[in-house]
Amino acid sequence: MRLVNLANHYITKLDYFGEHVKLKFDNQNKYNTLLGGLLSILIYALTLSILVSLGQIMIYRNVPRTNFVTLFQEYSPVIDIHKMDIEIAFGFFLDIYGRFDDPRYFTFTTEKSIINRTEGFKKIKTNVEMEYCKYDQTRFTSDKYNYTESKKLNEVDMLYCLKNNTGTMEGAYLLDYFENFKIQVKRCKNTTWSDVVCKSDKEIDNILQGGNFQFVYTNRYLDVIDPKHPMKEYFTNYFIKVDPYSSRFVDLYFKQVNLTTDNGYLFEDFTTQTYAVFDYYREQFDTKESSEKIITLYVNSSNNLQLISRSYMKFTELAATVGGILTISTIIAQAIARFFSGIQIKLAILNTLYYFDSTQDEKMKIESTGILTTSTIDKSKITTRSDYKRQGLLNTVKQTIIDTNEIRTDFELVNYKNFKKSNYEKQLDDSSNIGT
Repeated sequence: MRLVNLANHYITKLDYFGEHVKLKFDNQNKYNTLLGGLLSILIYALTLSILVSLGQIMIYRNVPRTNFVTLFQEYSPVIDIHKMDIEIAFGFFLDIYGRFDDPRYFTFTTEKSIINRTEGFKKIKTNVEMEYCKYDQTRFTSDKYNYTESKKLNEVDMLYCLKNNTGTMEGAYLLDYFENFKIQVKRCKNTTWSDVVCKSDKEIDNILQGGNFQFVYTNRYLDVIDPKHPMKEYFTNYFIKVDPYSSRFVDLYFKQVNLTTDNGYLFEDFTTQTYAVFDYYREQFDTKESSEKIITLYVNSSNNLQLISRSYMKFTELAATVGGILTISTIIAQAIARFFSGIQIKLAILNTLYYFDSTQDEKMKIESTGILTTSTIDKSKITTRSDYKRQGLLNTVKQTIIDTNEIRTDFELVNYKNFKKSNYEKQLDDSSNIGT
C-alpha cells in the first residue's frame, strides 16, 4: 500500500497537463497603480521616440558604418584614366604675364612609357597627343560635376589636355611589367629639323625664373552620408616652382579605391564601385645646370589599394536595439514601482477584508446589558467594493447576536431556579455534594 502511495505521488509530480492555480484579487489578475501607469506611459513614449528616430536613420540611411583598410600590393592595380574619369591638364604660369606658352622658350611633351621584362628587357616609349583644353568644352564637365567657374578662375582653357584622355597605369618598375605617363617641360634648343628659332639662354632663363608649372587634375573624397553617390569629385592644382638652373623630377601616384556597400534592408546585398583617387607625390632635384629637361612629371599607379566597406542599419538590428532598450527600461521601472505597488496592494487587501475604507454608516451599538445589536441597514447606501461580502458579514453578526441572546436566556433561567430553591434544599444539595 505504501509503495502504491509513493508511486501515485511521484507520477502526480510528473503531470505536464496539471491545472495552474491562480489567485485573483477583486476579480483582477493584477493590481494597477497610478505610479505604474505613469511609468508605463514614460516607457511607451521613450520606445516610440527611439523607434521613430532609428527608423528614420534606417530608411534614409543617414548614419552608415564605414571601415577603411589600406593594403600594399607589390604589383599596383590597373588604373584607366578614361574609365575612372581622371581629367588631366598642365601648363605654365608667370606672375607677370599669367598663362604663358611660347615654343621659343620651352615646349611640352607627353609620352607613354612601358617596361616589359617578360621576354628580356624592353622599354617602349610612345607619344601621346595633346591639345588645348578649350578645344573640348566637355572636359571637366559632366552630369555630376560642373567646373565652369573653376575653369574660368584658373584659365583651364589655356592649358594642355590629353587629346583622347585614354591610357592606363599599372605594375611596378622592378617587376615584369610597368607602365606610366610622362609629361616634360623642355628648354628650347635650335635644331635642323625644327623651324622654331629659340631665344637666347639669358632670355629663356629670365622667363623661366620665378615661373610655375601647373598640373590640374580631378580628385575625389568619400561622403559617407550620401548613399547613392558617395564619391564627390573636386578640382585641384599642383604647382611646381621652376628653376632654370636645375631639373625637377616629380612622381604623382593615384590609388585605386574599392567601395563596397551593403544596400540590403533585411538581407545582405553588396555592390562594389571602383574609383581612382590621388594618393601621394614625391619630388627629386638635380642641382646640376639643366641643359634641356626642366621638369619631368610621372603619373603612376600606386601600390596602395584602399578597401572601404559601408553598411546600414537593418530591420533586425532596429528590432534588437528597440527591444533591448525596452527591456532595460522595464527592469528599471519595475525596480521603482515594486515597493510602492506592494504597499498599496496590501492596503487594498486590508481595506477590502476589514472595510477600513467603507463609506457606509454601520453603527454598532453596545447596550447596557452588553448585548451587540445592529441598526437598520439601508442596502441602497452600500458603496463598498464587495457588497456580497459585507452582507455575509452582517448575517454572521446577526446570527452571533441571536446565539448570544439564547445563551443569556438560558443563563438567567438557571439563576432564577437557583434563587427559588429553599435553604433546606440548598443544604441538602451541599451535603450531598460533600458526601460525594
